[in-house]
Amino acid sequence: MFTALEILYIFMAFGVLIVSVGFVWFLFRVSMVLKNVADVIGELKSAIGRLEQSLNGIKARFEHSTSHLGKMTEHMRDAAAKWGGEVKEKVKDWAEEEKDDWE
Repeated sequence: MFTALEILYIFMAFGVLIVSVGFVWFLFRVSMVLKNVADVIGELKSAIGRLEQSLNGIKARFEHSTSHLGKMTEHMRDAAAKWGGEVKEKVKDWAEEEKDDWE
């Protein structure tokens, strides 16, 4: 039969086998977790890219709108200055006419 030392070696071999299988299973689980983490990071990068594109589109529309607003403001300022000058002249003429009527 087997001696005590040989039986001990057999149990140690089974122990090493069980620990090795457990370690391989642990590495497999870690690799699955890392794969899931990599997938999540990829999705986050994709979402950030889409968000950046959206923000760039909003920025472009805002800049386009503000450039139109600036042009409209200039036109309104010019029109107001012209109209204000015309009104000022008319009021001045009317005041002179009224002044003549009162004298």
